[in-house]
Amino acid sequence: MLLLAGGALAQASPPPVDALAEQRWNARLAELLFGFARQAQRDQVGPAAKRAFDEIVCHYAPGHAGARKALGQRQTVAGWKPSGSPPEFRDGATDEQRVRIARQWRALAVRLAGLHRARAAELRPNAPQRAMAHLERAIALDPLDEAAHRLLGHGSVAIGGTTYHGSAAELAFIANLRRIEQRALALARQPIRVDRVVELPRELTVSGLPFHGAHSVHFKVFTRGTAVQAEDCARWAERALVLLTELLGEQRAARLAVADRQVRYWDWQAFVWTERERDALVAANLQRNAESPLAKHLAGQRAQLEAHTFSNISWNAGDKLCEIGVELTPAAMHDRLIASCWEIGIGVVFDKGEKTPNFALTEGALHAATWLLKSTAMSKRGTLPEGTAAAREVELPRAIGWWRRTVREQALAGTDMPLRDVARQTAARFPNAARLKAWSFMTWLMARHPESWYELLITVPGDKVPFPEEVEKAVQKVLGRPLDDVEREWRAWASGRSVAALATGFGPPVLPEQPSREQRAGLARLNEVRTRAGLPPCVLDQEASLGCVDHARYLAAHPEQWTWPALHEQDPAKSGFSARGMRCGQRSVIVVQARGAAASVDGWMGTVYHRFPLLAPNVRRVGFALVDGMCVLDLGSLEEPHRYDRAGQPLGPQWVVWPPDRSADVPRQFAFYELPNPLGDQPPPKDRDDRAGYPVSLTLAHHVHPRLSSAGIRMFALRGRGAKQARGDEVRLFVHTPAAPLLRRMVAADAVFGIPEQPLEARTSYEVEVRLRLRGAEDHTVAWRFTTGSAPLRRPGR
Repeated sequence: MLLLAGGALAQASPPPVDALAEQRWNARLAELLFGFARQAQRDQVGPAAKRAFDEIVCHYAPGHAGARKALGQRQTVAGWKPSGSPPEFRDGATDEQRVRIARQWRALAVRLAGLHRARAAELRPNAPQRAMAHLERAIALDPLDEAAHRLLGHGSVAIGGTTYHGSAAELAFIANLRRIEQRALALARQPIRVDRVVELPRELTVSGLPFHGAHSVHFKVFTRGTAVQAEDCARWAERALVLLTELLGEQRAARLAVADRQVRYWDWQAFVWTERERDALVAANLQRNAESPLAKHLAGQRAQLEAHTFSNISWNAGDKLCEIGVELTPAAMHDRLIASCWEIGIGVVFDKGEKTPNFALTEGALHAATWLLKSTAMSKRGTLPEGTAAAREVELPRAIGWWRRTVREQALAGTDMPLRDVARQTAARFPNAARLKAWSFMTWLMARHPESWYELLITVPGDKVPFPEEVEKAVQKVLGRPLDDVEREWRAWASGRSVAALATGFGPPVLPEQPSREQRAGLARLNEVRTRAGLPPCVLDQEASLGCVDHARYLAAHPEQWTWPALHEQDPAKSGFSARGMRCGQRSVIVVQARGAAASVDGWMGTVYHRFPLLAPNVRRVGFALVDGMCVLDLGSLEEPHRYDRAGQPLGPQWVVWPPDRSADVPRQFAFYELPNPLGDQPPPKDRDDRAGYPVSLTLAHHVHPRLSSAGIRMFALRGRGAKQARGDEVRLFVHTPAAPLLRRMVAADAVFGIPEQPLEARTSYEVEVRLRLRGAEDHTVAWRFTTGSAPLRRPGR
């Protein structure tokens, strides 16, 4: 069947009879899918409806008017074209509707797979190739269709009690990716020798800021915070080097001298917490260390521009490089060091005579490395394209769970950026679509073609923008396959449809279950909190919740990890380990020996560091589990990009206060045992959070807190009633501001909070006042009131 653009039938000659029969057969299946899509729309399960519409136009009836219009397209003489902004397929369903539609989809997929098998049997005698295509479609719809796998001569592998069938290439891919993931996770526990550095570089000491240093065999790192944080940074850099060496292979790694390059390139790397600290360090070196290489570097006009444009400052000290970067959290520092190690090791900074790796594919490889080792994607070399405010691209969230979900939707709909276009993107213009595709593709490639992934990096031209034909030629040369075949196989995995996706944890649950009573209760209390705070509600994500269940079961079996930060980690050598649970733990808030789902939410809200994730405006989907007394709430894996209006202005409130204004029955005391303890830097007995009052806080939006110059917070008991209420005694607070963190290692740059030194009085009204000084704006005073409840003071469960 010949098709014009957009699916219009060519008029040259009538198609053969068997093609017409195939067209009619496809139309039958398209109508089954269309009926399901309409039902999903009626039940407000938008993502399920979109999937069915995409299946119709991609695989059964490209010219289906109903599906095309539902996808926001209109028919023109040149085919179907977008009629404007693509429609949003929102999920506004109840849990019952969502699960019912998921089960209906599963039943429909199994039915369609059976129809494809039957059609294959009809076609096999006279059209074996077409019969094989039908069997492959059966597996695409139902990756667990054992009969179709057997007809295709596939083998099998048992993983976690489930038997998966697939081709030899699929089974090899599954084994390779599982091996890579297991190795990456095992490296997190591998002991690595690190020594502390006592003598600090003058460039750092002149600033007056306290730094700690550590060096390993190949890296020297200085950080704010603690000596342990510096040591961990050096260890993660070494782990990145080990993983790179193993993925390249010992011989290639030795030929590239990936380890020696680290030593030859870097003198040391340092991290400050904020841009303000970086600017103070720059000023101190210009004033009091004027003869240093850093000061001379900064003295140039170009260097000054760089210092105020980029978060990191790099300069040559002799024949090696030094760098000062701005990263707030240990995870961000580790991400930066991992990406830097790979960047140097695979030749982005290359020796004379070497080929330049392709920028876009290398960027994907760096993201693959940080994802495998830390489940993060923070370090970015390429910048977003410039454009009008209305067409601006927003920064991708750092939580890579959202990346994976978005890539899945794009691959399913066939809207991902083609690899021939990805490889043409440059550092000066690197759109989000290219970043997402490059990360996913390179992760897949390392397992699908473990011997060839690096060869492809250096074969696709990197010293110029390659022509699409050059990309296709490079793929054919290195992988021995046409680019379209490679894309098709990657897309089956990335979309979550293939057996390889299910067996490696990249597919959604085959058949989601109804949320448990505890999950319903936890979500209801979370949404009650968010509604009171003026934030949008969340929905329960079944896939993320499975990770929460895994991590809760693991913790229940290993009480030796009920400390911070071990509570958020898993040991691959211990029973109950799962990669899914490990990644969930890194992004979750957790209660040990929980007294219930709603009580756990109340407990998190009665702390500070665990309160703020629950008040994040860019969270729409969460995972939740309460198993064996372990309560796990995953708010970080599916963080979404911050939203903007058509004029490019950020949406949502500038700040969120808690307790909300005019709240009643507010708890009187701190919800004890927060780890890390926000009072940990206080002298005894003030470090006891079980003696403190209920915390009050203001969190700043993502576009506001970078402009914060200074802040302060005060709290007063109110005397009198109604309109005659007036401020009485001031409440003594333990105060946190970004400039003066209450706990030095927890900067919390977007929060201002106070913890009363004593529990609050019962049935008493209080007023909180926060003063904010923002650069480029008038000073703000934010004040709100609340009233405590009458419950007696007691020790809550952990």
